[in-house]
Amino acid sequence: MKIAVVEDKKEYADRLAKQLKKYQEEFHEIVEIVFFSNGMNFIEDYTADFDVIFMDIEMPMMDGMQAARLLREKDKEVAIVFLTVMARHALFGYEVEAADFLIKPAEYAKLAKCLQKILARRSRDKAACIVFSGKDGTARIAHREIVYVESLNHWCIFHTAGGAEYRMLIPMKKAEELLAGSGFLRCNNSYLVNVSYVTAWNKGSVTVGEVSLPVSRGKRKEFLDELTKWFGEV
Repeated sequence: MKIAVVEDKKEYADRLAKQLKKYQEEFHEIVEIVFFSNGMNFIEDYTADFDVIFMDIEMPMMDGMQAARLLREKDKEVAIVFLTVMARHALFGYEVEAADFLIKPAEYAKLAKCLQKILARRSRDKAACIVFSGKDGTARIAHREIVYVESLNHWCIFHTAGGAEYRMLIPMKKAEELLAGSGFLRCNNSYLVNVSYVTAWNKGSVTVGEVSLPVSRGKRKEFLDELTKWFGEV
């Protein structure tokens, strides 16, 4: 694992370094640590080759939330773990999809549990992929990158968060099987949507990202019931 520690207080940075060394010895995981004393230097020097970012929230020049917002513009996948002295700051983490937060000074047991959770998620993400092959080459796309699937003229078109489209000559039922367990629901016979990208819905349509898709009468009850399980009462 390559880890960035963005922390302006040396005592906290040193403590975290010792804990990461202990984690390395206990779990036989090779850990490389790069330290940054403030968010501005981190963002200016950032290269997208880190696995985990430990980010202090309160720092001079640029605080952790500002740095995290800019980081997400450069890297949407890296795991962010906020370091804070107050638990209420953890609420900020939802905005940048933080993996976790730790109260300073972090306890080793909680740090180890946090890293194990991140590694487990990374393993699941790597396993949950679809491979597309065509004349232009091969692409391996994670389930979580797929916003929705469209069935058109015997083809299934996989629309991704980055705007790219991938085609596969399969029926929609096969696409459902490929994406099973990853939070995809049928809103009608022609569309399969990733609930992670659902931002609004009503009885007749569902908004996925920036696209509005129809909800058919035949699928309505089942679709809305499943959305209720994910998001609460409709």
